[in-house]
Amino acid sequence: MGSNSRFKKAVRQMSYMKCLLIGASGAGKSFSALELASGFSKQLEKLDGKKHRIAYINTESNRGELYADSFDYDILDLKPPFEPESFESAMDDAESEGYDILIIDGLSAEWSGKGGCLEIHANIKGKDSYMNWRSVSPRHESFMDKILDSRLHIFATVRGKDAYERNEDKGRVTYEKVAYGYDQRKNLEYLFFTSFMIDLKTHKAEAVKDNT
Repeated sequence: MGSNSRFKKAVRQMSYMKCLLIGASGAGKSFSALELASGFSKQLEKLDGKKHRIAYINTESNRGELYADSFDYDILDLKPPFEPESFESAMDDAESEGYDILIIDGLSAEWSGKGGCLEIHANIKGKDSYMNWRSVSPRHESFMDKILDSRLHIFATVRGKDAYERNEDKGRVTYEKVAYGYDQRKNLEYLFFTSFMIDLKTHKAEAVKDNT
């Protein structure tokens, strides 16, 4: 590298964890996010001797407090409209109030929930649906960028799209609920360092992407 080079020596630095949990309703996303965040907090404490508090952004009615007797976290119940800016504001609050770890449960509300991106797009006047995304996509992308750039360790959940799989055994037909994709904009999992798919039946997780 010359004196005028724009390149510099690469040095491994501490990064902020960004983890996504994907699963159908009932797979255990919320509990798993709390398990991971709590374990992560304990590991950080071993490294620096400091307490690392967990903040929890809840969009799932009162379900965010179901595990309050098992985990130590502070909760913010986010109410509709679930605009991208509402999530960004909550993230700002978590960071400014000194939290180190943030759970966002879940990202589906920002996309398909009441007042989310799909509803914002549907309410725009104009016949050209594709062009109407010009005023919605930047707001969604700003939220995604905020997650990636945040100085918080983030564990986020997203609902799998429920589908039913037909099984037949010796003439007996059953239908099993399975997760088919997820309820958010496509390629979401690639934005995170680690993305897990949680199986509905076994509650076991499989890493569908892992950069750790």
